[in-house]
Amino acid sequence: MNFVLVSDAVTANFVRAELANSNWINTKVGNFQALLESLCELWLLPKQEDTFSQALHHQALAMPNAFWADSIKVDELAVVKALEETARQLLSFVPAGQSLQLPQSVSTRYQHYYSDILTLLDEINVLPGDLRIATEWLALAEAQPQGCIDTLNLYVADPVVHFEPWQKPVIEKLKQLSNVAPPAELTEVFTKLNQSGAEEFVNIGARLFTDGKHQSVPEGFQAVSCRDWAEETQVVANRIAKLVEQGTKPEHIAIYYPAGHSQLNWLESALTRQGIAVSNLPTDESVFDWQTQLLRDLITLQLDDVPPMGYHSVFVNPLMPWAQSSKNHTKLNKILKLDDNAESIANEFAEGLYALIHQRVDTADALFDWLSQFSGYLATHNLQGLTANRWNELISAQRDKASLYAELTFEMLCHKCLNQLVAGAYSLSREKCFYLNAVLAVSSNECLPGNVEHLFWVGFNEGHFNFHPSQFVPSAIFDIAAWKALGFESALLAMQQSKQDLLKFNLTKANASLTVTASRQSFDGAAIELSEMALDLALCFQRAEKVDPITLFKSIDALSADFLDWQAINIAPNKAPDIQDLQFDCDLLALHTTADKQQRPESPSSLAKLMISPLEWLLSRQGLEDVSWQVQMLDHLLQGNIAHKVFELYQTYQPNQLTDSEIDTIYEQALNDVAPFILQPQWRLERVNLRQEIKQALTSFIDWLSMDGWRLEQVEQRLAGTLWGIPVKGFADAILSREQAVLILDYKTSKSEARFTQLDSGYDLQTYIYRQLLAQLTGNKKIISGYYTLNDRTLVLDGVLGTQSKINMRVPAITQNEQSQEAVGVIQQRLKELRQGFIQLNKTTDEKHWKQFGIKFYGLENNVILNRFLIREDKA
Repeated sequence: MNFVLVSDAVTANFVRAELANSNWINTKVGNFQALLESLCELWLLPKQEDTFSQALHHQALAMPNAFWADSIKVDELAVVKALEETARQLLSFVPAGQSLQLPQSVSTRYQHYYSDILTLLDEINVLPGDLRIATEWLALAEAQPQGCIDTLNLYVADPVVHFEPWQKPVIEKLKQLSNVAPPAELTEVFTKLNQSGAEEFVNIGARLFTDGKHQSVPEGFQAVSCRDWAEETQVVANRIAKLVEQGTKPEHIAIYYPAGHSQLNWLESALTRQGIAVSNLPTDESVFDWQTQLLRDLITLQLDDVPPMGYHSVFVNPLMPWAQSSKNHTKLNKILKLDDNAESIANEFAEGLYALIHQRVDTADALFDWLSQFSGYLATHNLQGLTANRWNELISAQRDKASLYAELTFEMLCHKCLNQLVAGAYSLSREKCFYLNAVLAVSSNECLPGNVEHLFWVGFNEGHFNFHPSQFVPSAIFDIAAWKALGFESALLAMQQSKQDLLKFNLTKANASLTVTASRQSFDGAAIELSEMALDLALCFQRAEKVDPITLFKSIDALSADFLDWQAINIAPNKAPDIQDLQFDCDLLALHTTADKQQRPESPSSLAKLMISPLEWLLSRQGLEDVSWQVQMLDHLLQGNIAHKVFELYQTYQPNQLTDSEIDTIYEQALNDVAPFILQPQWRLERVNLRQEIKQALTSFIDWLSMDGWRLEQVEQRLAGTLWGIPVKGFADAILSREQAVLILDYKTSKSEARFTQLDSGYDLQTYIYRQLLAQLTGNKKIISGYYTLNDRTLVLDGVLGTQSKINMRVPAITQNEQSQEAVGVIQQRLKELRQGFIQLNKTTDEKHWKQFGIKFYGLENNVILNRFLIREDKA
C-alpha cells in the first residue's frame, strides 16, 4: 500500500484529484491521524477507548498535596482543563516511546508544578489515544519488523508539513521499513502541489521574518483598510465578482483566512450574493443545547427552596411534549400556573410527566435513575443532534463523574453536577465541503496547493497571524518563560518556525495579485489594531528607520476607480410616524366578558390604569402585556406584598401588643407564603432589614389601634358592586370599626406625600370606589377610607378622625367628594369613549401632567407598545 502523508484536508483533496486524473490507484492520502488508523489496520492493533481525560480527572482529585489541590475545589472544570492541556503539550514534546524526565532538583515554583504533573502522568499510566497507538506500533515494529499484513510505502507530500516530536519516530521508522523513492506520477503531483507564483510575491515570502532588504510594492499588491468585518467581506466579494466578470475562473482565486475566525459566514454570504461559490469554509452548524439546559434545570429541582421559576424553566423547555405546537400556548400557560389544574392539563400530553418532575430523590443513584426516566417523554430533534441516545449519554457521563465524589452530601453533589453542566451552542458539524468551479478558502493552518491567479489575505487584525511562541502553548499553568526554563525552548521555536514557513509558503502562490484586508473597528465600534505581524509585512516594503504599517493600508475610497464596482443607493429619509388617536368600530367594554357572557368587572387598579392611559388598559384587557420572567429580587412590589401579609396575619393577635417572638413568627409565616426564597442564607441581610422596617410600621399601627379603640374586622375583604354602569370589584386590605365609625385602609410601602397630593388635588380614585362599594353592601354612608404608608408610618385619610396616639395623620382640607371629583370625571369620560370605540393615546407630556397630582405613570417605564404610540408634545 502507498500512503501519501499530507498536513490537511485541502492538500489531501488536491493530491487525490491529481492521482485520479493520472489513473493512479492503491494509494491512500491523509494526515497523521489517518496514517495511524492505517497502521492499526495493517498491524492488527486492537481498538481501545481513549480514557486519558477521565483518568487524568480522577487522579487530579486524588492528589491532595499537588499544587492544584486548593484551586480545584474552587473551579474544578477550569483546573482539570488546564492540567490536561499542559499534560498533552508536555507529552507532544517527547518522541513516542520515550518518557518525560523529572528535574534533578525541584527548587523553583515551575519545577514543582512540572514535578507534580509528571507524578500525575505516572500515576494514571495512560497516554492520549493517538500517542498510545504510536507508542504501541513503534514497540511492535521494533520487535516484529515484518509483522504487518501488507507493506506500507510512505511518501511525505508537503515541504512545510510540521511533525511534532512525538510523531517523528513513526515517520522515521516507516521510511526505514519502506525506503522507496516516490514513483514518477507522485513526483509530478508533488511538483504541482509546490508550484510557486510570480516572482514579486515569492520575494515577499522570502523577506518575511528576515533582515533582508526591502523592495518596492508590487503592482499587484493591495493592502485595504475597511471599516469593519462587514465592509471587509463586501470588499472581498465585490473584487472577486469583478475578477470573475473579467474572465478569471473562480477556481483560480483563493482566500487565506485566520483559523478560528468566528464570522466566516459573513464572507460566505457576501460571495453567495454575488453568485460565487466558495469551497472549504467550515459550515459550523450548531443549535442551542436544550438537553444540557434541561438536565441542569431538573437537578436544580432537587435542591431545597426551589422558586417557581425553577419549575417554569423545565416546563418551557422545547424538549417538553407540549412545546411542539404553537397551538399549545394557552395550555402551557395554564401548566405554568402550577395550580391544582396543572397536572391534569400536563397529563393530556404525557401521562405521569408532571408527577415525575415533582418527584424528590435524596441519593446519587436515585437522581440519575430519575433523570433517565425522562428519556421516554422528551421530544427528540434528530436533525439537531438532540437524540434520546445523547440524553442517556449525558446522564451516563454525569453518573461517572459522580462516582468521584462519593464522600459528598447529596446537596453538594447536585451543586457539583451543576457546576460541570454548561449549556451553550452544540456544534452539529464543522465539516468543510469542496466544490468544483468555486473560490478556494484556506485557513492559516492549511497549505494552499498549486498556485492561483489572485490571493486574498483577509482578517489581518490583532489576534490573527500571531507567531509568538506563547500562541502555541495556550496553557493556564506555564507561561512562555516557564516552558523555556523547563528545557522546551527548542520545541517552541520549531513550532514557531513551522507556522511562519506555512504562511510564507502560501503567500508565494499568487500569480497576478495579492490583496490584504483588515478592519479598523469591531461591530460595537471599538477600535482594533492590525495583526501583530503587520510590522514584518511593512518591512518588506519600507525602510526600517521609517517603517509605518498603517501607511501601507489604503481606505476603500483611496483605491483606484476600477478596483471595485460602485453602486449608488438612494436612502429614503426616515419620516416620523403620524400617530393619532385610535377609533374602533365596536364597544370596547363589551369585548371583555366572563364565562357566562357578563361584562368583566373592573378593579380600582384597572380603573386607575384607564384614567391614566386608555391604551394601556386596552392592552392589559387583551392580554398584551410583558410576560417575561423577572430576576428574583426583593423589589418594592415584593416588599409591599410581604408587609401586607404581616399586617393581615396580625388580625388573629389583636388587640394585644406583639412580642419579638410573635413578630418573628408572623414575619416568617409571611415569607413562607409570599417569598420563601428570602429565607435562604444569602438573603439574611435583606431579610433582617425588611423585618426591622415592617416591625416599626406594625408597632406604630398597633399602638394607634389600641389607643384609639379601633378593631380589625376584615382583612383582604372582597367588595363588589356597580359604579358608572359597570361592575366593579376589589379587595380592601383592612376594614376597621370603632363604635359606629367604619374605616377602610390600604397599606402602601411608599411615603405619604404622593397619596396626600392625589386626595388634595381631587384625583384619588381608590378611596371613592371602596366607600361606594362598602356603602352598597352595608347601607352605611358614614365611611372613611385612606392609606397607611409604611415608610413614614402615616395615615392619609379622606376624613377627619380624632386620635389620642402619636401617629402621623394627614387629611386634605376639602370634602370627600372633592377629593375624587376630578378622577371620577375622567373615568366617566373614558367609559363614554370606550363604548364608542375610541382610545385617546398618551402624549409625551403626560408623565409630567400626572406627576403634579401625585400619580406616577408606571406604564412608560416597562411598556414598549405604549412608548411606541406616544403623541409628540408639538403635535399634542
